[in-house]
Amino acid sequence: IEGEYDFENWLEAVRGLEHEPEKGTRCSVCFDRRFEVSAQQAAKMGEKVFTSTLLTSPKKSLKQLQTAGDFLAEKHG
Repeated sequence: IEGEYDFENWLEAVRGLEHEPEKGTRCSVCFDRRFEVSAQQAAKMGEKVFTSTLLTSPKKSLKQLQTAGDFLAEKHG
C-alpha cells in the first residue's frame, strides 16, 4: 500500500526545522507523520504489524524509526 504524498502538510509540519541535520528533529517529525498513517491503516485492516521503505535507507536512523514505529504501534494497537 502506498500512502498519499501530502507535500503541503509536510512542509507546514517541518517549517522552522529546515536547518536540522539528517537524523535530527525534522526526521522525527516526518517519521511520526508517516508512521501514524501506516499504523492507522494497519489497525483498520486488522494487521498486527506494519513497515516502511524508510527502514531500508542507510541515511536514516533505525533507532528513530523504531522509536516512532513502536510508539504508534502501541497507540493504534
